[in-house]
Amino acid sequence: MFATEEGKKLMKDWNLPEGLMGVGALSLGYASAHPHTVKPRKEDYYRIIK
Repeated sequence: MFATEEGKKLMKDWNLPEGLMGVGALSLGYASAHPHTVKPRKEDYYRIIK
Protein backbone atom coordinates (compact mmCIF):
# COMPACT_ATOMS: atom_id res chain seq x y z
CA MET A 1 0.00 0.00 0.00
CA PHE A 2 2.78 2.44 0.86
CA ALA A 3 5.19 0.92 -1.67
CA THR A 4 4.05 3.39 -4.35
CA GLU A 5 5.78 6.72 -4.82
CA GLU A 6 2.73 8.47 -3.36
CA GLY A 7 2.80 6.19 -0.32
CA LYS A 8 6.53 6.75 0.20
CA LYS A 9 5.95 10.52 0.01
CA LEU A 10 3.19 10.31 2.61
CA MET A 11 5.43 8.38 4.99
CA LYS A 12 8.19 10.96 4.49
CA ASP A 13 5.71 13.83 5.04
CA TRP A 14 4.62 12.16 8.29
CA ASN A 15 8.29 12.00 9.43
CA LEU A 16 8.21 8.22 9.74
CA PRO A 17 11.64 6.55 9.95
CA GLU A 18 13.27 4.94 6.90
CA GLY A 19 12.68 1.21 6.69
CA LEU A 20 9.24 1.37 8.29
CA MET A 21 6.64 -0.49 6.24
CA GLY A 22 2.97 0.48 6.04
CA VAL A 23 0.83 -2.63 5.67
CA GLY A 24 -2.76 -1.49 6.01
CA ALA A 25 -5.29 1.25 6.45
CA LEU A 26 -8.25 1.92 8.70
CA SER A 27 -11.29 3.98 7.83
CA LEU A 28 -13.52 5.21 10.64
CA GLY A 29 -16.85 6.95 10.42
CA TYR A 30 -20.58 6.67 10.71
CA ALA A 31 -23.06 5.01 8.38
CA SER A 32 -24.89 7.44 6.11
CA ALA A 33 -28.22 5.90 7.08
CA HIS A 34 -29.70 4.79 10.38
CA PRO A 35 -28.87 1.17 11.24
CA HIS A 36 -31.51 -1.50 10.97
CA THR A 37 -33.45 -2.40 14.07
CA VAL A 38 -31.56 -4.69 16.40
CA LYS A 39 -32.63 -8.31 16.44
CA PRO A 40 -33.85 -9.55 19.82
CA ARG A 41 -31.20 -11.28 21.88
CA LYS A 42 -31.55 -14.84 23.09
CA GLU A 43 -32.68 -14.96 26.70
CA ASP A 44 -30.22 -16.51 29.18
CA TYR A 45 -27.54 -16.80 26.50
CA TYR A 46 -24.07 -15.64 27.45
CA ARG A 47 -20.53 -16.91 27.95
CA ILE A 48 -18.10 -16.20 30.72
CA ILE A 49 -14.49 -16.77 29.70
CA LYS A 50 -11.99 -17.02 32.53
